[in-house]
Amino acid sequence: MKNVNKLNHFKQISQQNREVWNRNFTLLMSSTILGSIGAIAGIYALSFVVYEQTQSVFASALSLAIRLIPSLFLPLFAGPLFDRLPRKPVLVAGDFCNGLLYLTMGFWMQFQPFSYLGYLFYSLLLACSSSIDELAYDSILPMVITQGKEQKSYAAAGMVYPLLNLIMMPIAAVLMKWIGVPMILIGQGCLSLAATWVENHMHLSHDLKENIKEITFKSWLQDLKKALAYLKNEPGLLAFFVYSAFSNGIGNACSPILIAFFSSTPGLGALSFSFFSVAESMGRLLGGASQYLKEIKPSRRYGFSLMVMIVYNIMDGILLLLPYPFMLANRFCVGTLGSISFSLRTPAIQSYIPESMRARINSFQTLLLYGTSSLLILVFGWIGDFLSATAVMMIGAGLGMVVLFFTWIVHRQSCEKIFLHFGNLQTE
Repeated sequence: MKNVNKLNHFKQISQQNREVWNRNFTLLMSSTILGSIGAIAGIYALSFVVYEQTQSVFASALSLAIRLIPSLFLPLFAGPLFDRLPRKPVLVAGDFCNGLLYLTMGFWMQFQPFSYLGYLFYSLLLACSSSIDELAYDSILPMVITQGKEQKSYAAAGMVYPLLNLIMMPIAAVLMKWIGVPMILIGQGCLSLAATWVENHMHLSHDLKENIKEITFKSWLQDLKKALAYLKNEPGLLAFFVYSAFSNGIGNACSPILIAFFSSTPGLGALSFSFFSVAESMGRLLGGASQYLKEIKPSRRYGFSLMVMIVYNIMDGILLLLPYPFMLANRFCVGTLGSISFSLRTPAIQSYIPESMRARINSFQTLLLYGTSSLLILVFGWIGDFLSATAVMMIGAGLGMVVLFFTWIVHRQSCEKIFLHFGNLQTE
């Protein structure tokens, strides 16, 4: 009898996994892996190249901030269009453009000396393509998820990038010295082109929007106004978006600070920084796996997520006060908790937003996210040339706690409603 029960249990798990990893979801995750493998190594390597060439935190921050500029205006125009047009062709075109840009930059660096201005221009072009590609991905992902398997699917999707970080960060540190940055970029260009072939095999039968003839400036403006009116009456969504914008912005702003800290501190360096990121990726994998295997009750999701945000800020504030081994433990804990929170928050938000305006709402979130990040990167980069890395990290943590209070805590009922709404959908 026990063996029969075990067999039925394994059959049930196998069936659930098949429902999560349906054909379209598997293809989308496969293309994401191909598009991200070399990008992680390339961005990591270029970050160190920029700092080594300029010896300025602000110059490094500026190169990061300029990559965010397209995300300040492109989603505003693209969001309403994505709610009326098929999204798969946009995703395919975005990865195709990314591939060509990576190849171009790789061959250019292979035969020309590094140019800071040239790198800024390249970053701007790549950011334009990546911004559209990201918005298309965010809009398509909910469409390829099996109904009732949202949390497991987002947990699985959330593990892809940490897993690649875990693998590629140490490899990138070796590849920088072995084959050089240009060959890393050329390799990424080939992988991005391969991703377009995989994406093109997705069959999205419901990826059909209103007729293209109906898209005019007037219809675009009306769609935008409807999205803003919807958000005005949803303080919970706005609270999530505003805090995420500041949280991600602070994290991005502190990245050049950490690179400078590891580059200038005796005994550390690029390899130490790679393991620093590996520790966080391992934590994210553990957190994502825990949510894939077991879900937290809907009534506890808001409280748990809030606790995670508080701990996250505290961990960031004390990070550089710790010895290196404890830094690794710090990042592991942050990665674990952050991944669990992502797996709870993201499907709740995406399920709450009406499908008919999901691209518009996501574009607003992207606009807020990158606008805040751009500003904070420049401010923190400027401060980083005058204050110690430890002081900057503590300032960032303090700002995060203040924003958390005025968003999640002040609008507690509205935020909790979104988590409970998602829990009700799962039980239907």
